[in-house]
Amino acid sequence: MRLTHILLLFVAILITIQIHAQTFKVSGIVKREDNAPIEFANAVLKNGNPDNLADAMTDENGKFEIKVSPDKYVLSVSFVGYATDSTEIMVDMYRIIQRN
Repeated sequence: MRLTHILLLFVAILITIQIHAQTFKVSGIVKREDNAPIEFANAVLKNGNPDNLADAMTDENGKFEIKVSPDKYVLSVSFVGYATDSTEIMVDMYRIIQRN
């Protein structure tokens, strides 16, 4: 099973941001193709700067939350037994823009 389907479901289901002192919350749910949540998956936001790496692990409901500053990121989701999948997103003051 490819993680691409999981990541696409994640993006389609939930991405939220909240403004708080120039920090934004990127959150989501990682699910399998059958909509079952995947617990303990890794979600990582990278922007090319090694000092600017943010990550989180999903909880028992497949949910994760990462606080970041506005920038362009690559969101990668990985889990044992699945292929890692990534998508480019832009976090700004008003929205997250996904670029495939």
